[in-house]
Amino acid sequence: MTGEFFRGMLNSPEIGASQDGSLDHPIKLANISAFEMDCFTTLLNTRIFESNPNFTYEQWGAALHLSTLWDFTVVREYITEKMTAVVDKMDILDRIKAGDKFGVANWLVTAFVELCTRATSLTCEELEGLGGRRSAALCRIREQRLKVYRTRSGVDVREACTMWVKETSVLKPTGM
Repeated sequence: MTGEFFRGMLNSPEIGASQDGSLDHPIKLANISAFEMDCFTTLLNTRIFESNPNFTYEQWGAALHLSTLWDFTVVREYITEKMTAVVDKMDILDRIKAGDKFGVANWLVTAFVELCTRATSLTCEELEGLGGRRSAALCRIREQRLKVYRTRSGVDVREACTMWVKETSVLKPTGM
């Protein structure tokens, strides 16, 4: 379950001298809070000995941040799966913010599909929260859906939203 970050670090010729990783010469992990590290290591330990850690959203988020940063793909997938139930209950703009913050495409696509398929229009608050480019893209998808509805041919809104997410840079995690 080694993350690629650490695999590269441990394979580096600069690491490996007897003093590296000692109290006098610690391996420095820049921009990592004690809270994040505690959540991440607790998650790793809990996954070995228990079936499901009892974490808050903030703890899951801290562990997700580090699993993403350090390329722990399996851990990231596990955390994302656990967080999805919580994220799905959030307000739509909060779900989009969570998808942006952690770079989870499914959270974004699910929220975008909901915005494109619901009967009510986007609110001013949603338009402002989404920003100009996203608002315009979602409005185009909604218009295509309405046009198709009028002509009775089918459009897959989920596919349209998924393609748009892939084509744009919205999947880069914005960070903590």
